[in-house]
Amino acid sequence: MINFQQDNKKFNYRISGILHREGKILFHKYVGGKSWMLPGGRAEFLEDSKETLKREFQEELDCTVEVKSLKYVVENFFVYNQLDYHELEFIHHVELQDGTIPSDDFEVEEFGVTYIFKWISIEDLKIESIKPTCLVQSLDDLLATDIHHFIHK
Repeated sequence: MINFQQDNKKFNYRISGILHREGKILFHKYVGGKSWMLPGGRAEFLEDSKETLKREFQEELDCTVEVKSLKYVVENFFVYNQLDYHELEFIHHVELQDGTIPSDDFEVEEFGVTYIFKWISIEDLKIESIKPTCLVQSLDDLLATDIHHFIHK
């Protein structure tokens, strides 16, 4: 995965997806975590962002997604576990192609970490702790923004 640390600074390259159903968006957080994040994960070397999302949804949720357009590029700066993070996040719109995702809250364990997954309604985005905060807007607004994305290998 693409991340590295220098002294107390850490860089992280994360890819996530906006998956929506019936006016709700799928989020997850660590058990005991404070903030909800979009599902996704860190890219591997020589893996483009679309490949990362497909792999992450398959690994974490045992489902296949179609990666639609890139919606956001977010530079996150935050402190976590006494490290100063600089995180570059690509957020794509995704659609479920194969597999099922429960409608109720559910847990997934990956690499010894347990995640809670939850469908959060658009109206509740404002009362939940959502990261990054640019996601706290209407679904139409979330999906209206298009960013041109070129993959050159």
